[in-house]
Amino acid sequence: MTDARRSKLLAVLAEDYDPPETFVLRPFNPGVPEVGQVRVRVRVHAAGLSFVDVLTAAGKYQTRPPLLFVPGGEIAGIVEAVAGW
Repeated sequence: MTDARRSKLLAVLAEDYDPPETFVLRPFNPGVPEVGQVRVRVRVHAAGLSFVDVLTAAGKYQTRPPLLFVPGGEIAGIVEAVAGW
């Protein structure tokens, strides 16, 4: 894997309130951490979506995140770097 490929952050994105089959993998820039925030870089080896994630992405959960969002929060991997404060 090249250094350029390794440094590129990719994310699975929900571009509209639709089922998971419509999610796309795209380059993603989370922006600069604000004061008091921490950014952790993790090399993800596995990721999962829960039933709540699927409902949220379909627009059928109690809350609707603003569109373009990264669904899910279940990952397993290796912490490569930590920055903040």
